[in-house]
Amino acid sequence: LISIVVVFFLFIFKPTNLFLSIKIEFTFINCLLFGTIALVTSLLFTNLLPILFKGFFHYKNWTVGKEILYILSLLITIATLNYFIGWQLFFENQYFQLYHYLQTLLNTFIIAIFPIFIAIALNLITSQQKVTIASEKINNHLNKKLQKTTNTDATLVLKGNGKYESLTVNTGAILFIESAGNYSDIYYVKNNVTIKKTTFRSSLQELENQLIDFSCFYRSHRSFIVNINQVIKSNGNAQGYQLSIKYIEDKEVPVSRTKISGFNAMFEQ
Repeated sequence: LISIVVVFFLFIFKPTNLFLSIKIEFTFINCLLFGTIALVTSLLFTNLLPILFKGFFHYKNWTVGKEILYILSLLITIATLNYFIGWQLFFENQYFQLYHYLQTLLNTFIIAIFPIFIAIALNLITSQQKVTIASEKINNHLNKKLQKTTNTDATLVLKGNGKYESLTVNTGAILFIESAGNYSDIYYVKNNVTIKKTTFRSSLQELENQLIDFSCFYRSHRSFIVNINQVIKSNGNAQGYQLSIKYIEDKEVPVSRTKISGFNAMFEQ
C-alpha cells in the first residue's frame, strides 16, 4: 500500500525538489523505481528482521517506543537507498554530499508521513476488529453457558504466608484475586449475596500455584486471577479485554494483550 502511494504521489505531484531544487523528470518508470525501493525495503523489514531479532520483535515485548524506532529505521533505510540509487541514476557524475543526503532524507519523510499514518490506522482498526469479534464470541459462550464448569463446587483451602491466613471456600464462590503489592485481595461471594474481601500476605503467583488444579481460574493479567465461571460479559479493544464479574458492578477485571490468546482458548475447548 505504501509503495503504491509513493509511486502515484511522485508521478502525479512530481516533487522537483527531491534532490535539492534540481529539476528531475519523474517519468512513471522513475516513480516505479522509488516505489520498488520502498516495497523491497518494507518487505525485508517486516519479514527478515523479525526472524533475525525474535526477542526484539516478540509481541509481548513490543512497545510504542519500539514502533517509533522501527518506523524511523525503515524510513531512514528507504531514504538512504533513494539517495544512492537515485543520485547515481540522475547525477552519476556527482560526488556524495551530506547536505544533499539530508535533503533526500527530509523529502522521504515528508512523502511517507501520509501513507505511514494510513498503514498504522489500518493496523489499529484490524486489531480492534479481531478483538471485538473474539470478545463477541466469548459473550455468546457466556450467554449460552457453554464455558467449562469443572471443579466449580470443589472445596478449596487457600493459605497465605501469615500464621493465621487461611480461607476455606467453594471454588465457585471466588470471583477474582487482585495483587496489591506484597499482598493479594481475594474477592468472593458468601451465600450468593454478600461480597467479601480477604487480604493475604502472599504474592499472586503463590496463590496461582494453589489454584493450578482448578481449570476455572485464569491469570488474566499480571495483577489479576479471574474465575471465568463468574464472568458475565467481555468488552474488548486492541489493548485487551475488560471483564464484567457477577455480583460486582463497580469493578472490571482486565485481560492484558499478552493473555488474550490463552483466555480465548479457554472458550474454544
